[in-house]
Amino acid sequence: MRILICLVEDESLPNTVFSDCIVFTKNHMACLTLKLDAEIENLVKIFNNTRKNFRLIRAKKYTKIIVDQPYLEEVSGMFKKDDIISVRKDLSELRVVIQQEDPEIKGILSRISGEIAMHNVSIIEIIACLPDILIYVKESDLLKAHQAIMELTNK
Repeated sequence: MRILICLVEDESLPNTVFSDCIVFTKNHMACLTLKLDAEIENLVKIFNNTRKNFRLIRAKKYTKIIVDQPYLEEVSGMFKKDDIISVRKDLSELRVVIQQEDPEIKGILSRISGEIAMHNVSIIEIIACLPDILIYVKESDLLKAHQAIMELTNK
């Protein structure tokens, strides 16, 4: 059985959504996946008192921490080895800043992820906190992912 996927341009998505966006990239990121019950209080205290940057996501099954890779050892040292499920290094962050902050606009994430997929890039993590959309890919895929986003901005 063959399945054909066809991406149809969503007419309800204004063209200016992507033409007005700003794209930033950052290399040398890492993602630490923890058991949900891992204690994260010390991490929050330490990062609140410094200029270090991190992303903290808690979902139903896991807690994920995305940090600059140079701080990975320091951060992972705050947790019991049993609480660490996986460590993913050599990631890059694409930060897409949407200028139109209308939460009712449909299809933004699907257009971005679809365009990146058409460039044969796997998205490792994605965080949407409008107006920012943070997309994490392997460092080796950064140029292709950036090209995909830039093609969206030029359409």
